[in-house]
Amino acid sequence: MQLRVTVKKRDIDDAKLRLCDNEYRCEVCPIAQAVKRLFPLDEVVVGSNWVRVGTAERSYHKYELPQAAQNFIQEFDWSGKAYPFSFLLNLDADITKH
Repeated sequence: MQLRVTVKKRDIDDAKLRLCDNEYRCEVCPIAQAVKRLFPLDEVVVGSNWVRVGTAERSYHKYELPQAAQNFIQEFDWSGKAYPFSFLLNLDADITKH
């Protein structure tokens, strides 16, 4: 199953406000916030090329991010520059049941 994830300007702005002293917090990433908007998940953590999602029952799923999302993360982490965009994320069907 593919899901369109849309990173909005407010996700970017919120992440910039919540990141203090250049501290990298993967759960604050604009992509993490965009994914959280789509599902009632307890945890969304974004790495340089993956996203891990989890529920209160400690059911975790890790998915590879497409190149466009990886490029976004690199640009955001290095320069703070980022623009709204969307991408398709390949998911297991069961994650949408949460």
